[in-house]
Amino acid sequence: RDATRAADDRIKLAVQQDSRAKRISTEKEDRAASFQAAWDAMEHQYIHEQSMATRRWLDSRISKNHVLKEFKRLKREFYRPPTPRSIGREVKLKSLSSIVLIKMEAVLFQKGIVMEHFIRQYDEDSSGFLSHNEFRALVGDLPIDLSPEQVRLVISTLDSDQDGYVGLKELEKALDVVHQFNGLSASPWRMYIDPAQDVICYHNIATDRLVFEHRMNDKILLEITKSNFLAETKLEAINHIRRQRALKHLSPGLEMCSRGLCKQGPGTNVSTIQVQEGAWSIDVEDSSPSSKARYESTQLAVRQASMLVAEHTCPQGLLHQITTPRTIATTTLVN
Repeated sequence: RDATRAADDRIKLAVQQDSRAKRISTEKEDRAASFQAAWDAMEHQYIHEQSMATRRWLDSRISKNHVLKEFKRLKREFYRPPTPRSIGREVKLKSLSSIVLIKMEAVLFQKGIVMEHFIRQYDEDSSGFLSHNEFRALVGDLPIDLSPEQVRLVISTLDSDQDGYVGLKELEKALDVVHQFNGLSASPWRMYIDPAQDVICYHNIATDRLVFEHRMNDKILLEITKSNFLAETKLEAINHIRRQRALKHLSPGLEMCSRGLCKQGPGTNVSTIQVQEGAWSIDVEDSSPSSKARYESTQLAVRQASMLVAEHTCPQGLLHQITTPRTIATTTLVN
C-alpha cells in the first residue's frame, strides 16, 4: 500500500512538474511575442517618421544642393560609356545571376512575401534548400527568358559551395552584392544591362516599370535620386531601431551579469557591450591578481550570468559562444 501511494505521489509530482514546465514555456513564448509585437510597431512608427522627415527635407530648399549633387552623380553613372577601366562594373551589370535575383525581388515585392516563403513554394522535399531542378522551376516562373545554358550558369554562380543545392543564405549573400552594385535594398530601383536588348536600364521592382537608356530623362533620374535618399533613410532607421531593440534586450541580463560578477571581488566588472547584427557581446575585465581558482570562478560566474541573460531576456535566444582568456571573459548571445 505504501509503495502504491509513493508511486502515485511520484506520478502526481511528474504531472505537476510537466504542467509547470509547459506553463513557463508558454509564458516565455508570450513574453517573446509581446516584446516582438511592441518593437515591430515601434520600428514601423520610427521608420515612418524618419521617412516623412526625409520627404519634407526633399521638398525644402535646404536639400536642393544635396539632391542636385547626387542627381549629377547618378546621371554620370547611368550614361557612363564602357571603358577598360569600368569592365568590372559592366560585368556586374550584365551578370545573369544578378538579373535573376532582381526579377525574383520584383516578384517578392509585388506579392508582399519574403524570400524564405518564396523558396518554400518550390522546395518539394521541404529540405530548406533548392535542388538545381527546383531552382530551374523557380527561374522558369520568373518574367525573364533564359536559355538552359544561361540557367545552368546562374545556378553554378549562386551555388557557391557547389553542393548541388541553392540555399537561403546563398541567395541572401548574392542579394547583398546586387544591392551593392545594382541599387539600394530599400529602394525599388535597380540598374542592369538587359540581356535581351543589351541596353542599360533602370527597373522599378515595385511597379515592374522598365526604363531603357534611350527613354531615360532627367525627370525619371530625379525620381530615382529622391528614392535613393528615402532608401538610405529607411536603412539607417532600421539599423538604429534594431540596435535599440538589442540594447533593450540586453540591459536586464547585463544587470544580472554584473550582480553575479560582484561576488568575484572588486576587480571584476563588465567593461564593454557590443551590439552588432543581432549579436550581444559582454566583455568582463578581471584586473585583480590572477590565479587558477580566480580564473575558474570568474569563468563560472560569466557562464551562469550568460545563462540568465538567455533565460530571462532572450526567450528565443541561444548561448552562442563563450571564451574566457586569462583576464577577459567574453560571452556572446545571438537573438
